[in-house]
Amino acid sequence: MRSLIWSVLIAAVLVSCQPPAEHAFVRELPAEGWPAKMRVGGDFEVSDTLNPHHFFITLRNTNDYPYSNLFLFVHTHFPNGRKSRDTIECVLADRRGEWTGRGIGQIRSNRFLFRDEVWFPVAGTYTF
Repeated sequence: MRSLIWSVLIAAVLVSCQPPAEHAFVRELPAEGWPAKMRVGGDFEVSDTLNPHHFFITLRNTNDYPYSNLFLFVHTHFPNGRKSRDTIECVLADRRGEWTGRGIGQIRSNRFLFRDEVWFPVAGTYTF
């Protein structure tokens, strides 16, 4: 796929009821495309298992991106060895073909709520 996605701020971003992100994984993707096996994410340490967290994915794309959406497969590896996989569709343009999100010029930015009110079952290192 020809990637005109400028960057992915896979914010398997954990936000603890306040706006500042606790963890953010920022990756700029190659102009020639996003290889299917390219991992965008990282590890983070969780010590708070009592309060809810919110997961966001932020995508930036140029107006040259040829599609109206992007599907992401989110793999989570828990400290206790458990694994999960989720699929999220990120809609980048409306039915008329107009880009959604914010931005000026050629770059648009969208923030998608992936999971809301998530409690971590165990403390330790998580991988997205």
